[in-house]
Amino acid sequence: MATVADRIRKANPRHVVISGRGSSGNAGTLLRYLFETRAGLLVSTSAPSVLTTYRQSIDMRDAVFIVVSQSGRSPDLVMGAQSARKSGALTIAIVNDLTSPVALACELTLYVGAGLEQAVAATKSVVLSMVIGAQLIAS
Repeated sequence: MATVADRIRKANPRHVVISGRGSSGNAGTLLRYLFETRAGLLVSTSAPSVLTTYRQSIDMRDAVFIVVSQSGRSPDLVMGAQSARKSGALTIAIVNDLTSPVALACELTLYVGAGLEQAVAATKSVVLSMVIGAQLIAS
């Protein structure tokens, strides 16, 4: 956690972009509030279809790009992380699977550690993703 927080400070970002789907996207909403109220950074959510459907890349210099994903296997989230990294963002994955494509696409990973998720809403991993986000801001 301290390493990731230190890398964010050293990157001195102007803004943060959060990417997530479904319940993981809701964890990203909490992270948005935390970054804006505690770190004073403007936060936006990504629109993966800009990349996947419209084939447009976005300049991510001076940005931190955070993907929140229980499985880490959604192709649009993987593509978004890869594009953000290539475009100059510091990329961070908050995932429940350290070997997932999203985790491998990002420079830094925060492990949720929820174990095998069996609920459709991925309840354990969502709550733990929120806790990880709060710990990141506290760091």
